[in-house]
Amino acid sequence: MRYSSIVTCMILSFWILISGCSVHNPQSNQKDGSDSKPSTHTYHLVQLDECAPVELTPNLVKKVDNFMVMFDPSASMTETYVASDECITCHVQYKDIEYASRHSVDRGGPEISEEDAPLTSKCQSCHLDYSYTKFKFAKKIAYCFNQTIPDLKLISALRTFGSPVYTMISHGPESYSKEEFGHNLRGILDADGTSPLDHSLKAAKKDWFSVEGKTAVIIISDGKDMDERPVLAAEELKAAYEENICIYTIHVGNDITGKLTLEKI
Repeated sequence: MRYSSIVTCMILSFWILISGCSVHNPQSNQKDGSDSKPSTHTYHLVQLDECAPVELTPNLVKKVDNFMVMFDPSASMTETYVASDECITCHVQYKDIEYASRHSVDRGGPEISEEDAPLTSKCQSCHLDYSYTKFKFAKKIAYCFNQTIPDLKLISALRTFGSPVYTMISHGPESYSKEEFGHNLRGILDADGTSPLDHSLKAAKKDWFSVEGKTAVIIISDGKDMDERPVLAAEELKAAYEENICIYTIHVGNDITGKLTLEKI
């Protein structure tokens, strides 16, 4: 169900900020009708009120001192997801009141009680809208990621590429504040233009020049309409900071070429 996206954000917070730079597979949030078997990753709803900070324990040690979210508000991000057959079927059937009731009971317990009411409401909000744009979903992922970051002393930054200019830093680098970072995420209002991720990666070389410590760069994008230039720019960024920087990609959408590009990065 919707929890897959929230769990992904919590895992990202854990691995990026606490476990540090390690060999890993790119995270992906795809919702398509491909030939893969239906899974819990075919749903599009992210409930921000369920995005809780990762709990710190004495056994966990901070491995990253700084992080930058590199967000893609280019024109291709305005495209809607191609929902899976499983998802579309569920939405169509949910229009029937009896099916909706059974569906809610299946998700909420043996009977719909007052405690189940919030869950039922969330089901309804999901089924009213399954024409989710990649831009809208990516922002929810970024919001959720921000909410799941544990109480750590960090330096943060937010850089966009596409709209309104080729690349722009809208936050930091500065001491991380969950409220301030969320405020700047909300300031990303529109998606338009090309996808010059390479410009953002090149600019990041200067962004962190005077900042000490290990840095994680998290790219949220569909990877669409790009060539090899972002891959080369990523190599240059890695060469400049070596073991003090690592790059993570979150693939949004179902574009295979875009997925491969982000995997190379």
